[in-house]
Amino acid sequence: MHYVYVLYCRRTQQFYIGETADVTRRLEEHNRSNNLSTKGRTWELMYSETYRNKCIAREREQSLKHYGKTWQTLKKRLSSSLPSED
Repeated sequence: MHYVYVLYCRRTQQFYIGETADVTRRLEEHNRSNNLSTKGRTWELMYSETYRNKCIAREREQSLKHYGKTWQTLKKRLSSSLPSED
């Protein structure tokens, strides 16, 4: 299985979109600053989608990253799930 995931950083209110075969491991890598794009921030898993095929998951990831309308539609659905400021 392959996953497309959306991470959220409360401090900066930023999102990150990625694709992986192991969401748990990948989240840990992001939080250990093993990824230049997410380095220095603490991330929470906000959302994920499951795909049987890596190629399809990669296409979905690229769609979310490169087509604003696709991302805005998903972001609107997720907006009610955003963590509240503590």
